[in-house]
Amino acid sequence: MALKVWSILLLSTYLSACNAPGSEHYQTRIDPVTAEKVKRIIRSDVIPYKGESHGKIIKRVSTSFLGTPYQENTLIGGIGTPEILVAKFNGVDCFTLIDYIEAITHSHDQKSFLRNLARTRYTAGKVDYLSRRHFFSDWFATSPRNARDITPDISPEYAIADKQLNRKPDGGEYIPGLGIHPRKINYIPGKAINQQVLNRLNDGDYVGVYSPVEGLDVSHVGIVVRHDGQVWFRNASSLAANKKVVDSPFMEYMQSKPGIVVLRAE
Repeated sequence: MALKVWSILLLSTYLSACNAPGSEHYQTRIDPVTAEKVKRIIRSDVIPYKGESHGKIIKRVSTSFLGTPYQENTLIGGIGTPEILVAKFNGVDCFTLIDYIEAITHSHDQKSFLRNLARTRYTAGKVDYLSRRHFFSDWFATSPRNARDITPDISPEYAIADKQLNRKPDGGEYIPGLGIHPRKINYIPGKAINQQVLNRLNDGDYVGVYSPVEGLDVSHVGIVVRHDGQVWFRNASSLAANKKVVDSPFMEYMQSKPGIVVLRAE
């Protein structure tokens, strides 16, 4: 009997239904290990530090993800496939990592975390494949806004690129059905990333590696953290030498990159 009750509880934790304001009824998937980690992080790294800056809380929460294995394609949904709100902490890519971190910093329990995750990952909190924030710049260009674009404040040498997001070089769409989204992308060219730029970056700033490819805004994202007298780029690395969440020296990592886009959550 005890085993049967545990099985029912486990299933209800792993796959449940939620209803967010302004959204359709949708399913949520969170495994027991992730649920326990959400509880622990909120209890130890969020609630006791409510008086700190949001950036400091992001830094503290993100520390809990160091060493997490890199894993792609953990989300569920697509054209013709119902979207499920997935929370899976035992494997992340660069975008799901920042989704989880930003959502949990605003949460006080598992229920509020899942609600905040929907608001972070999806425009208007609508859990739907075409409402996913597929582009880093969606974080400031769609509502509710996750962060503001502070790139021009970080360097006077920033440049502006007129992008047609989601448009492939051949005229097709990277994500069929999403449409083309004209957007101005501010970025700091790689050659302009210097000590002055580092001095203006704060703990918890979200940084995207600018992509010159038509239809894309960034190719990778991570978080600024400061420790041991250095500035680091905390990211879910797909490099064969890493394949996990790591801290990379910021200047060293960015020296060969085309540029950066900097967002700040508040």
